[in-house]
Amino acid sequence: MMAASAVVNSLISRKELMKTQASAQRPYQEVGEMLRNMITQKQYAVGERLPPERELAALLDVTRTLVREALIMLELEA
Repeated sequence: MMAASAVVNSLISRKELMKTQASAQRPYQEVGEMLRNMITQKQYAVGERLPPERELAALLDVTRTLVREALIMLELEA
């Protein structure tokens, strides 16, 4: 698993996320992409649980609501 600081540095910050609101994607979709990248980059082992929503929200510098919506989106896509 990568260090938390490396994860944070490799992800879009909340400020950058807010700048992309004008794009076609909604904020929860952007967060979903960040989470998908974390999973596909094998930052979490197969079968390993993701951190709680609060921790993910703090790590990604977004609200817990956005994390929850993003996780629901990913679940529906699976």
